[in-house]
Amino acid sequence: MRKTLNRQQLLELFDEWGATGKYESDLESVEYRGYKVIAETVGEYFTENRETVKIVDVAAGTGLVGIKLQELGFKIMDWVDPSKGMMKTAESRNIYDKYFTEYVGENKLPIDTDRYDCCVCAGGFGEGFMPVNALFDMTRIVKPGGLVIFNVIKSNLQTTDELRDRLMPLIDTFVADNIWKTMRRETLPNQIAGSDGYLMVYKVLVSEITTVPQLPPLK
Repeated sequence: MRKTLNRQQLLELFDEWGATGKYESDLESVEYRGYKVIAETVGEYFTENRETVKIVDVAAGTGLVGIKLQELGFKIMDWVDPSKGMMKTAESRNIYDKYFTEYVGENKLPIDTDRYDCCVCAGGFGEGFMPVNALFDMTRIVKPGGLVIFNVIKSNLQTTDELRDRLMPLIDTFVADNIWKTMRRETLPNQIAGSDGYLMVYKVLVSEITTVPQLPPLK
């Protein structure tokens, strides 16, 4: 259904989905576990002084990743997502410090370069979600030596026009050009029930990406 909707219709859908609580019940119905794995993976890499680690949650939705991160002892977290309906639910949980209702991957985010130790994104790449160029700003706002941690359902790499023959080649280019260093790139069994995903962890090596152009937007 999302493929037939324009941006405003999608935003209205997500606003209602997030504000009514149906979003989380729908995720539970498909046994979505990607957000738990993302939070646990952050915990594996940041084992000490978690209360000082600065994290940005991109495509943060209602804050499911943030809840798990908070349970693990992380305290400094910002929220990024275009949906005000999702933000309303996330705000009620008092997890995040700052909220940015922004589309990632089109305009430069109003966030300082090198601000965070880690950028997380659970389920942000799919039909009607973020463009692959989101990786540029996700990299910029993480300091060199920090991590970008995200997942993607494998089937989306073939069924979603924005991702097919675009996301994985761009990631490979980042690695080849020493923008990222691969820490993990592995299969995530049953990211949702019956569908495997990829769990990806990359170390950021630069502040600004100057050697790789952004991909042209799809028409």
